[in-house]
Amino acid sequence: MRIRSGIRRERVKNAQEEFDRAESKLDSVMQYTRERDDPNHADWFVDAQRSVERSTKAIFKLMQVNHPREHDIGPTSEEGRNLLNAVADEVTSLDFPRMVRGPFTESDIERIHTRAVARLLFLCEMYGNMYVVASYGIDEPDFQMPSNQIVGDREYESILESAETALRISDAVIDSISTGELPTTRRPTGTEGPMEDRSGIKAKYYGVGKRFTDFDPVSEYRREL
Repeated sequence: MRIRSGIRRERVKNAQEEFDRAESKLDSVMQYTRERDDPNHADWFVDAQRSVERSTKAIFKLMQVNHPREHDIGPTSEEGRNLLNAVADEVTSLDFPRMVRGPFTESDIERIHTRAVARLLFLCEMYGNMYVVASYGIDEPDFQMPSNQIVGDREYESILESAETALRISDAVIDSISTGELPTTRRPTGTEGPMEDRSGIKAKYYGVGKRFTDFDPVSEYRREL
């Protein structure tokens, strides 16, 4: 990555270190998925959630915006809005060459970045809200249930896909803001599609195929009708 002259290397270094932690978390989960015959979906769900969280916090570090210690940082929170405004201001200040921007205006480029970060925050909030139950289950005076009886393979499969999406969004945003260049894409204009399409992380489920059933919930639902 060629870091542009207008950004401090420490910002990029801090963001990349947090991103590496997110990547390591997801890599560990995928290793469990490959090698373990006794799946613990609740524990793995929590690890994948922490990957989503760290992918999000990597952008906070890149933009030097304070983030809370909570797991569920959402796009409507004060910290989330501070991050979105910081990204909008930073991207607006960059001079993306016409050949990189394609047919899109500066406001289009701003929208692409802020939409990507808003989606990242959405994933962080959605799965962060599940952290406590996935970690500890239900432990109330009138009812108890362990987390591994609540989180199943469907929930685990869902968060795997979301954790990969979060990594890819974070990867593309860090690259774009750090270099002042839009990452490459398979699309001919170079700027169409969601931000994660421009990440270097391409493999479905981060290089690990699904080991789950081919159950199709939509078809099953239609059959029930």
